[in-house]
Parts: sequence; C-alpha cells; structure tokens
Amino acid sequence: VDIRRRWGFDRLHVYSAPLPMHPEAVVLPVVVLRVVMQHEPVDGEGAEVFLHLLYVPFFGMRYMWSPRHEVSQATLVGCTPSMTPVFSFRIADLLDEWLERRKTKTIEEPAEFAEGITSACRMQEYYATHFELVRKELLAFYEAEKEKRRKKNATALTAVATGSAMLLCTVQ
Repeated sequence: VDIRRRWGFDRLHVYSAPLPMHPEAVVLPVVVLRVVMQHEPVDGEGAEVFLHLLYVPFFGMRYMWSPRHEVSQATLVGCTPSMTPVFSFRIADLLDEWLERRKTKTIEEPAEFAEGITSACRMQEYYATHFELVRKELLAFYEAEKEKRRKKNATALTAVATGSAMLLCTVQ
C-alpha cells in the first residue's frame, strides 16, 4: 500500500461491520483515516479523501480510498480528531508489516490490526474497551462456527455408518 505520498491523517473513525458471508456477525472492526490535504486536490480528488482499512479473518488486509468515511452496512463506534497530524509513514510501516504476514494465524487478528492502527495514531486509549469486546465476539463466533461444523460432520458420519450397516445386512 503506497500511502507515503500522502502527508498524513487528522481524523480516525472506527466502525463495526459484518463479517463477509455472515451478515449476522457484526464484529469486524474497520478503521477509516481522513487524509490531511496539503495541496490542491489532484487527479479528481474531492475536498476530502479517506483511507478505509480492515483485516478479514483468513483472507488478510484490505484497503480502499474513498471520498466518504461511511462504511456500508456498518455501525460507527467513534470518531476521534487527532490533536497533531498522524504522519503517513507511521501507517505505511504498519501496513507493510501486516502485508508480510500473508496469512491469518488467529481469529483475533482483525482486532489486533485495528488496535495497531489506532496505536500508530496514538488513539488506542479511546478504543481499547471496544477492541476487547471485538476479540471476545470474534472468539465466540469462531467457536460457534466450529461447533456447527462438528455437528454437521457428526450427522454425516452417522448417515454413512447407518447406510453401511444396512448394506451389510442386505448382502448377508
């Protein structure tokens, strides 16, 4: 992600969005940063430009430039202005580090990613409680999904075993 050409950011928005393919699970933190405009808009940019950042479990980091801070189907958790600009290299270095990971290792990484961004912006204390709640919700969602898969597999095994037993009885 090449954001180093931007001067910096001056406002942070945090949203809770649904997990892809699981709209009932609104636990994915999305961080949106407003770009500080140090020049006249270039290449059709509007008066404001926002960088949307999120980490999808088992898929990785996603980002998008947008003229709006709103996130589709998401709930705004908070908006915090920065007392001093957040230099873009701080965010760029963090994103480079997350790009190198390549693969999600735990279900909690979306919360860790968002915490890292708020920490790089020196605003982690505003959202610490929210990210702790997100961690718990992500773990609960993951455990519920594991249980659903386990029950589905057990049902399939029972059906196969019953079918095999009936086939054996028929052969004899």
